[in-house]
Amino acid sequence: RQKYTTLVRCWRMLLDPACSGRVSFVPFCSAARSMGFSHISTLWKQLDFEHSGFITLENWDPSCYHTIMKFRGACLNRYSSLPEAFQCGMDKVGCGMCPKKDFKKYLEEI
Repeated sequence: RQKYTTLVRCWRMLLDPACSGRVSFVPFCSAARSMGFSHISTLWKQLDFEHSGFITLENWDPSCYHTIMKFRGACLNRYSSLPEAFQCGMDKVGCGMCPKKDFKKYLEEI
């Protein structure tokens, strides 16, 4: 559990590394076992309360999901796409990265 430090990082690295946006029961069980969880079926039922057969980041960490969606919306209000927001707003020098100080400045701008 300490390996991932945040729920979002755990989601991205362990639960949804392919970025499909959702995880079904069997891969969830494997991931939960690898983190040392027991009573996995009970945990699944709590997360998949809609009985869709899948969970999403919104189920896994609703607060962070809504923060990410708010950030996404702010980017799209200013730019026509997320890649454009990155290239023109966050990575102004074209190095393919966005250092923390540049990201903070971008957040102030949007």
